Amino acid sequence: MIEYRGPRRLEIYEIEFGQAWPEEISERHPALIVSHQALIDRAHGLLTVIPGTSKVPPGKSPTILEVKPTKLNGLKKTTYFKAEQIRSIDFPQRVRARYGALEPELEGPLMNTIAVSLDML
Repeated sequence: MIEYRGPRRLEIYEIEFGQAWPEEISERHPALIVSHQALIDRAHGLLTVIPGTSKVPPGKSPTILEVKPTKLNGLKKTTYFKAEQIRSIDFPQRVRARYGALEPELEGPLMNTIAVSLDML
């Protein structure tokens, strides 16, 4: 039996985002955990995530990370993680399922999308 270790940074989960305004991601969608692992380990439940969608965004945007499905990430279709929609969620209340983890080679591009979205470059 494998003991549950809790969420890890750069893992992908199905999250229930609930109701939202028209331009926001709502209902159930994959989300990528981007909180620092030390904050996750404090076990208070509030995590920072980037929501994803399978809807193809119009044009290229430096704030969107395209992730194709792999065995490691567990996604069923190409997913677009939208860094401009980064948000904190009550993880224990909103999590529905674990998909997998982001491929290590995508961590750099992910950090770039976050930096562009927050105007940190």
